[in-house]
Amino acid sequence: MSVERVKKSKPFYLKDIAVYSAVAIIVLILFMAFVIIPRINASTNGTAGFSVEVDGKTVVTHDYTSHDFVIDKDFLDLVEIEDCTEGYLVTIYLSQEKDGFNQLLVNKTEKTVKMLDSDCRSKQCTYLHEVSDNGIIYCAPRKLKITPTSGSGFIPPVTG
Repeated sequence: MSVERVKKSKPFYLKDIAVYSAVAIIVLILFMAFVIIPRINASTNGTAGFSVEVDGKTVVTHDYTSHDFVIDKDFLDLVEIEDCTEGYLVTIYLSQEKDGFNQLLVNKTEKTVKMLDSDCRSKQCTYLHEVSDNGIIYCAPRKLKITPTSGSGFIPPVTG
């Protein structure tokens, strides 16, 4: 090919532009299908609340819309709920002597729950992320598990 012919040729032909446009449209559709639409569905579904289990038995459930706490009758003396500026502080004791505890912070506006404090030796569960519409907080020494009552995603549990 001569130098003059290369200088006069177009950098893109109509077929090239059509192929690049088709690839861009496919990438945009895939992006929307895997990123945008699941986020929209998660925000509209959201979480209704959370439940706390100790050794496989449900101790407390909470509904974010009605702000109701339901405490199992066997644990009425072992659960304390206090109002605070962010929402509620929920303290769950392990025995009637109140010698072991886990304290949760329930954020009313963000609709999240976080392990705020524990008197176990490692306290690893206090470093875990908040639970909103997915995820689990698990305190292994106490066998305490916090899970959302609804939500579209799932993050494998992290032990603490």
